[in-house]
Amino acid sequence: MNLVISSIPEITADWLTSALRRHGALPQGQVLSVTAKPHDHHMGYVSETIAHLTPHYSAEAPASAPRHLLWKYYNNHDGAVEVSFYNIVATLPEPVPGVIPCYEAMYDPESGESHCLLDDLSATHRIPLPRARVLAGEGVPTPQQLEQIMDSLARFHAYWWQHPLLGTVPDTLEVRWWYRDREHFDKHILRRQNNWAAFLSQEGDTLPPKLHQLYEHALANLPGLWEHYFAPRVTNFHQLTLANGDGYFNQYLCPTSNVADSAYLIDFQEISANFGANDLVYLLPTFWSQEQRYEQSREEQALRRYHQTLCAHGVTDYTWDDLMTDYRLMITLMIFVPVWDQTEGSPREYWWLKMRCLTAAYQDLECAKLFEA
Repeated sequence: MNLVISSIPEITADWLTSALRRHGALPQGQVLSVTAKPHDHHMGYVSETIAHLTPHYSAEAPASAPRHLLWKYYNNHDGAVEVSFYNIVATLPEPVPGVIPCYEAMYDPESGESHCLLDDLSATHRIPLPRARVLAGEGVPTPQQLEQIMDSLARFHAYWWQHPLLGTVPDTLEVRWWYRDREHFDKHILRRQNNWAAFLSQEGDTLPPKLHQLYEHALANLPGLWEHYFAPRVTNFHQLTLANGDGYFNQYLCPTSNVADSAYLIDFQEISANFGANDLVYLLPTFWSQEQRYEQSREEQALRRYHQTLCAHGVTDYTWDDLMTDYRLMITLMIFVPVWDQTEGSPREYWWLKMRCLTAAYQDLECAKLFEA
């Protein structure tokens, strides 16, 4: 029997009753009926099949039973890691900060299908930036939203900081494959070399000479980063945490009013043990221009708030300078992501904006000096 719910017609009152009962959210009573509304993708999610569920309970159901739920379905094994993550979270003794409560997460390795049943926060939370605004160069959330995201991310990272579970679950809690060990790191560099060659064959004539030189220099020096920066950290998870791994602003839900509590992370398909700064680089310099980063010291203020919150929630022996070194290190790797984007067929408006922003940050923060250590 396939335990994965793969279509909206399969979302029945009996299934929902059983799922909530297994979780402990419906100790008595039952779901009499359920209204399922397909998700409007303009609200943020784009890669999954999603429906908003409104269960209607019998009189015996407790008032604490969830009133609004979100069903997410993946195929092609896309949801395997996310399901694994939610099931790990379910075994922990306390709620993980910034994670939406999950009532069921199922994955069928044979079919590749999976589903997650989550609290639906759409009445109180929204993604801070739609994709269209980001591509228009307007990728800066409100000051309040930025603070909420920094706080939520820092609390999440603090919870998982050097956590004893890191490294114990393949694909989910392992170090990101880019630098899991020397073999993986070398393969990652080879991949970037191949991406660069393919990029040049298509866009080499359009690339400014200074950017061409920047990439050639960085690519030639990447191998030297292993011994000094990666090997001492990834072999024993020193100052590593669990990171979203694809954490753009549309991977967060921010409160729409002061009534709601905090921001939440969503979509854990790329999660891994990682440098916390990896998530910060996806958020801040990837789509921010130099002017946007410098305006009112926006980038520095966001990073300082993150660091202060991280330390306030139990992280010790991780200084501001440590964070900035990690931030520069992750930017150095991230400048090659828009190159890969182009080779994968992304439109120029996407990868060129990304490339301009990341390489500007790479130069402003003097990331090339990392190669001199």
